[in-house]
Amino acid sequence: MQKKIEQRGKNTYLLTVADGYDEKGKQIVKTKTIHASSQREAEKAYIEFDAEVKNNLVAYTGKLKITDFARQ
Repeated sequence: MQKKIEQRGKNTYLLTVADGYDEKGKQIVKTKTIHASSQREAEKAYIEFDAEVKNNLVAYTGKLKITDFARQ
């Protein structure tokens, strides 16, 4: 998945970063909504968010089955 920065509103951007694949082969995607005054500022925030995801500093906040929880 390539770098994805999507403008959602006047000063709101959705950042999307791929974080590998799960055991079923489905791609794991992390997202973050930010407020930025320009596209360039959003790109800087994307670089920081990408680094956080790659260094495992972003927690999973989605639904988790009890079997997956037990594995972790």
